[in-house]
Amino acid sequence: MVLNVKTLAHGPTYATDKNMQFLKQYRVAIIGALLGAAVGYLYWKFFGSVGGATPIESSSGISAFYGSVAGVFSAGILEGFVKDYRNKN
Repeated sequence: MVLNVKTLAHGPTYATDKNMQFLKQYRVAIIGALLGAAVGYLYWKFFGSVGGATPIESSSGISAFYGSVAGVFSAGILEGFVKDYRNKN
């Protein structure tokens, strides 16, 4: 790659295009993971306990992780329903 003033000012466009393509392809899963992590953390904050009997109740990180996994699955299911509905109409 040849560096010139334009490349230094704007950066390489290939990496940006690849990143944007990745974000566009997985946007529903990313949003689901973020929302799920927030819900998992809030679950720990309001319902969890310090000496919790289950791992999801005892640690905010584990609770947020399980929430993000559930968010990804839920977002994927909802995305499928929306696509099916749009194809029918």
